[in-house]
Amino acid sequence: MASNLLQMQINKIVDYLADKGKSIIRDAVATKDTLTRKRNQQDAYGWAVYFNGREMKRGYYTETRTAEKQRNGWKEKGIAPGYGRDDLESYFNQYKPKTNGFQLIVVNAVFYTEILEKGASHLTRKFMVITQEMANMENVARQFKGANISLL
Repeated sequence: MASNLLQMQINKIVDYLADKGKSIIRDAVATKDTLTRKRNQQDAYGWAVYFNGREMKRGYYTETRTAEKQRNGWKEKGIAPGYGRDDLESYFNQYKPKTNGFQLIVVNAVFYTEILEKGASHLTRKFMVITQEMANMENVARQFKGANISLL
């Protein structure tokens, strides 16, 4: 009986975090200030919930890939052209949780997100892609004693 009750509580927390992940991703897409041309960056938004080092749930901004053309690569850095959804899947498949407790990650996994956010390379300004959601992530963290937020 006790293990069933514990599992029910674990499931409630996982569901709660999954709902928050979905909400944060929707907000990130709605407030990003980059263009939507090929839809690869849009396809690279996702979230995942982990517990005890194991992925419990995973989700995406869109259920299926929406990009019809590959994103550009970056030959000098060894990055081949590809699709944003594939970048996201690769990120999730390689990700190792930082804790054995509960963990929610929200991400835009296409390689140029960090470049856009930092205003690096030839860019003349910084762009919002996902870091504008830090306040929402902090609000989720406040619900859990000892929780913290970090940029990956």
